[in-house]
Amino acid sequence: MQSRAILLGTLTLALACSACQKKEEALNLLVWEGYADPSFVKAFEERHHCKVRASYMGSSDELVAKLRGGSAANYDVISPSSDVAASIARTGLAAPLDLSKLPSYSQLSAKLRDLPVSPWTRSPSLSSSSAAITPCL
Repeated sequence: MQSRAILLGTLTLALACSACQKKEEALNLLVWEGYADPSFVKAFEERHHCKVRASYMGSSDELVAKLRGGSAANYDVISPSSDVAASIARTGLAAPLDLSKLPSYSQLSAKLRDLPVSPWTRSPSLSSSSAAITPCL
């Protein structure tokens, strides 16, 4: 009987300790097929200690339906096509990029970096089709 109590206590302690461990950060994507290819996702995950979870959309209509259906908060990054990007931004279904959280933004070609700012996203037009990014630090 005493060995059962010790085993139960050990299991309880192990479960409690595992629940206290720091949870791995995750970056949740809603993108087109191929945008989260394992060949570059793995290196990103290792470098940033962040799990990438990709969900895929088959059409712009599917993307908008997912966002309007209440799942917008489930995604850190979306990749809408140009036919719906402005509409998504105007309706508040996605937040504009916070370029201060993108340390490598300054490394982009000046031609891309210096594009006119979109009135809907307050970000350069290049970024008008992307949602805000939650950094994994």
